[in-house]
Amino acid sequence: MPSRPSTDAAAVRCEPALNGQGPGRDPRLGSPHSRRGITNSRALGWTAYVLMAAYAYIQYALGFITPYLRDDLRVPESVAVLPNSIAALGLVGGGFVVGEVAARIGPQRAARLWIAVMAAAGVALAARISFPVVLIAAGAFGVATAGVLTHVNSALGRGGGHGADTRLVRANLWAVAGAFVAPLVLAWAAEPGSVGWAAGLIVPVPILAVIAVILPPSPARDVAHHETDRGRGPLPTPFWIA
Repeated sequence: MPSRPSTDAAAVRCEPALNGQGPGRDPRLGSPHSRRGITNSRALGWTAYVLMAAYAYIQYALGFITPYLRDDLRVPESVAVLPNSIAALGLVGGGFVVGEVAARIGPQRAARLWIAVMAAAGVALAARISFPVVLIAAGAFGVATAGVLTHVNSALGRGGGHGADTRLVRANLWAVAGAFVAPLVLAWAAEPGSVGWAAGLIVPVPILAVIAVILPPSPARDVAHHETDRGRGPLPTPFWIA
């Protein structure tokens, strides 16, 4: 009677994309059946999930801090809402630079850079030194969002199939959790006698800082650019029409 496969081996087969099985596997991850490969797989998945929660927290908090910025920086409400628009523009602009940055400094360093920029943007938003600084921080957050989402989607979605779909759904659920918690924490922090809304805004910043340091290798992120992006070029016209 054949023996039952070990739990570790089964975990590897369930998530080939995260362990780098198949073409383009990063040798730094170790054998996909080794304990090192399994550990990297789990770390890559969990850091991506937590990243989504932290990103969504700041993203939704950005909309809820409008009245606080209006009162603290003494700007009209029509001006206080601008950080949301600037962050959106930063996200669009990030789409043009994320790939180039990864090509120049390496995808792993680029991913860590964008996570660090997102953390710094959160601190700058909370510091509210001046409204121009707030707008710059919002723009930087938007650009960093493009880099972080690129990392999450490439790391969790590589290889396609049911496993990739499941991981991406989990990532979105973590983002929903972050978005749900953000206004609750901000409202509590802004209560008279509490810690202040700025302290509520920077809750995910230490988490982002830790992930920027411990971010594990990813076969989807760390293989050479020319090996993983042979289809690079302008998107077809139907894409823009749709």
